[in-house]
Amino acid sequence: SALLELPFDHITVTGSSFVGKIVMTAAAKHLTPCTLELGGKNPTFVDKSADLRLSADRIMIAKTANAGQWCVDVDYVLVDETVADKFTEEILKSTHRMVGNEMQQRGDGIHVSQQWYTRMINERHTERLKSYLEEDHGGKVLIGGLEHVDVKSKFFPMTVVSP
Repeated sequence: SALLELPFDHITVTGSSFVGKIVMTAAAKHLTPCTLELGGKNPTFVDKSADLRLSADRIMIAKTANAGQWCVDVDYVLVDETVADKFTEEILKSTHRMVGNEMQQRGDGIHVSQQWYTRMINERHTERLKSYLEEDHGGKVLIGGLEHVDVKSKFFPMTVVSP
């Protein structure tokens, strides 16, 4: 917040609506113009003609960059019904290949130089994600899930939910 007290020619922010309101309020005091990118929901489509392993790998690369905390993150995947089961197999394999199981993602027993799976930015965001799994979402958790979430350490494992 202290940074926003300084005079700027222009402010550019990527973040949540909550952060956007804080930035706009501070910028208004100096009549500073702003560019805000306030996120949204990003579907990814997998057609029956797609290379399913390649699609799963690319989705996992996008999903794991900064623990999915970026504006073009894959929020959910819509898959052609005729290949849904096969794609589910591929996304599970890809997940295990790229991030391992929940304990490996935490970094337990792994030298700090090999730990790469990023934590959530704060406890509030970890709680927000946790609440999505606590509500009746109608899906089945295939990987990850509530039992592995650690709000205090801001750890939320890679979680895959199918309908």
